[in-house]
Amino acid sequence: MMKTLTMKTLKILTVTVSLLCACSASRAQIVFDAYADVWASYSQTKPENTERRWSTQPWRTNTLSVNLLTVGAQYRDSTMRGRLALQEGTFTQVNYVNADAAWRMIGEASIGVALGNDIWVDAGIIPSHIGYESARPAANITLTRSLIADYTPYYEMGVKLGYTGESGLHVAVIVMQGWQQIVDVNDDPAIGTALSLPLTSDVTLMWNTYVGNEAPRGQTTAIRAHSNMTLAASLSKAARVALLFDATVQPTAASDNSTMLYGGIQVQQNLADNLTLGLRGEYAYDPDGVLFATGRAIGFKTASGSVNVDYRLSTAVGWRTEVRYLHSNDSVFPSRYGDRSSDVMLNTCLAVTL
Repeated sequence: MMKTLTMKTLKILTVTVSLLCACSASRAQIVFDAYADVWASYSQTKPENTERRWSTQPWRTNTLSVNLLTVGAQYRDSTMRGRLALQEGTFTQVNYVNADAAWRMIGEASIGVALGNDIWVDAGIIPSHIGYESARPAANITLTRSLIADYTPYYEMGVKLGYTGESGLHVAVIVMQGWQQIVDVNDDPAIGTALSLPLTSDVTLMWNTYVGNEAPRGQTTAIRAHSNMTLAASLSKAARVALLFDATVQPTAASDNSTMLYGGIQVQQNLADNLTLGLRGEYAYDPDGVLFATGRAIGFKTASGSVNVDYRLSTAVGWRTEVRYLHSNDSVFPSRYGDRSSDVMLNTCLAVTL
């Protein structure tokens, strides 16, 4: 099934473009959108090649960079929908690698068909169902992405069957190529599930799962099972909090059941109509390198904390600045002075959303 999806990826892209063009010709409504963010970033470690490890947003440090530039169009009526989004920036350079490198300019390319009230089937390249944070930094509580967000998928290629109720309940099953994989590498389908359950008007529980073979063709099967859970709550009209927990199990050279654990908290407080404060604390435990492969005996055992201040210049333009401290049990942060066990990051970002 996944091999068939791979062969039809170009067809999906072509059909998506044709759908949008046909809708435009018939004067049906098409919604266009655009987004861009520019970063100035500094790392205390000052890696020689300016490439920061353990972070893809921003990837480049001690320099100015365009992290993400996207232009998109989407169409929807009562029976059909489609979306096409093109992208560029350092984000695409670091996240779309190996066989997927040729696809890095395609952020989204999907078509969907309604099967009934609030039930849709979508196929193509779609945003990942895993995680609380968006690929667009302007939409998140914190400026930089959390450790786990950068090491779980941003996108997926597959078929999604989903239901969204009027109460906000969302349930979906996804059959996909693999863990952030557009091009199939092993002929084995991966399965994902997504659940968003409003517990009250102010509290929502989100639980997403993934199971798939991570070994390329010709290698011993290595099944990865991942669970991602978020409890998001509005504390008031001006404050919100998110509790995050992730767990991954996969066989590695160290163990048949190597485990990665992650926990984090994010808090946002509006200080004024155009001024917001964000706080984060998190810890990732991955001694066998399931997701965070260090090549060292101790593995990845890293804590991080950050403070960000966001200023809204207009409805479309935002300026965000963040200070972040990371500390590990081992020297996992590359530096021109030799690997270090800690790093201090200072990032500022100007983002435009249209």
